[in-house]
Amino acid sequence: MYMPETAEMIPAKTEEKINTLLDEIRDTVREVRDEVRDTVHEAQHTLHEVRDTVHEAQHTLHEVRDTVHEAQHTLHEARGLIKLLKPALFITMVFFLLPPGFGLWVFQNARNVYL
Repeated sequence: MYMPETAEMIPAKTEEKINTLLDEIRDTVREVRDEVRDTVHEAQHTLHEVRDTVHEAQHTLHEVRDTVHEAQHTLHEARGLIKLLKPALFITMVFFLLPPGFGLWVFQNARNVYL
């Protein structure tokens, strides 16, 4: 670094070399500072993207949970309906297995019995 009190002791060529080296150091420091600033900016941008992605994933997870809950509720209702419909399904199957017209005969006779 240039020092006024010792300037007369440093040859001009050496002073020029020192100043050139100092300029190169300053340029290198600026370049490194700019690269660090750019890297930090990119890292911040990436962090924001990651946060957005995590937020979207959380939202999707909530939607999936709601859908699963609705499906469980629907399954529970379906099981209840199956329990109610089992006797009717059994009777219907029996009538399909019997000879044609037998069901009509049963209904006609049942009506006659109750009338």
